[in-house]
Amino acid sequence: MEDENAWAIDVDPAGRAVITAHTLSTETSLPVAVGPDLSHNGKTDAFVAKVKTDGSALDYCGYIGGDKEEAGEGIAVLDAERIFIAGATYSGETTFPVLTGPELIYDGDMDAFVTRLSYTTLEADTASLSQSTGGVVNFELYAGMAGANRSYLLVASLSGSQPGTPLPGGLVVLPLNRDWLTDFVLSHMGLPHFSGFSGSLDTTGSATARLDTRGPVNPYFLGKTLTFAFATTSPWDFASNAVNVDVLP
Repeated sequence: MEDENAWAIDVDPAGRAVITAHTLSTETSLPVAVGPDLSHNGKTDAFVAKVKTDGSALDYCGYIGGDKEEAGEGIAVLDAERIFIAGATYSGETTFPVLTGPELIYDGDMDAFVTRLSYTTLEADTASLSQSTGGVVNFELYAGMAGANRSYLLVASLSGSQPGTPLPGGLVVLPLNRDWLTDFVLSHMGLPHFSGFSGSLDTTGSATARLDTRGPVNPYFLGKTLTFAFATTSPWDFASNAVNVDVLP
């Protein structure tokens, strides 16, 4: 590694430090993992890294940059889906990863930039189920290296994701509203319909789960949206993003 300088640091709701800085190091020596960008873009890149609570490893580390010079100079962490970084760049829009705004055109010399980072911690392989035939939804769970070997619960709701459910200890909010479906899933984890909805994440902080309706879905659910999210337990210090699955005819 060569010429790294940390410019700013913030702490997420679970107490993990997130750092932004700049570096001349390529991916052969910088410990990149997950993202946002795993490849060095040339000259000096900004980068962002999230540190495990005990400091033993990184949850993620990646570059932000174009073909010239960048530095991350400020950071604000609200949660896993809202990490804001401000910095400076000499790269134009042809190589710097501009998206949405506030401005997509390089103005020359050194420009300020602002970016919002997020990483998806729960994914589903489909956004809908057929009520008449039923089906399967496969989930991929990821809590980062900080979640390695941790116990987790994956639950569902019919009441949406906002304002969410505060978890014991007050560290995080699960982005779904607890209702009768949540309680039903919690009390029926042993059914084959909910494979992998509880268990332990592997050594990379990952797991898979599977919802199998095993036939047509109860007509009550037609036209409704199922919201899924998972959290690590003991302590309750990590909550995933929410994933929606619509029940269609």
